Amino acid sequence: MLVAASLVGYLFLTPSGAVRLAVLVSGHPVKALTVRVLGQKKSEQSPGRQSFLLSPAPYEPVTDIQLKNWVAVRHGIFYLGSYYGYG
Repeated sequence: MLVAASLVGYLFLTPSGAVRLAVLVSGHPVKALTVRVLGQKKSEQSPGRQSFLLSPAPYEPVTDIQLKNWVAVRHGIFYLGSYYGYG
């Protein structure tokens, strides 16, 4: 029970955990566990937003790109991660 609560807390209460969860949900479960989350940059325009760079980035064969840039946005006490774009 404690392990499950800790895992849920990590995935929703930390920015890097939210990014890992977003990578998992996007269809890259192995990368979600093995990827390094680099460069935490806080946005000056949006105080609850942080950008991350993944290394090595998950590869999306449909669009033939690496999914490098991800963002975690704070909503209350929770963070939600999403893909931000190539670049």
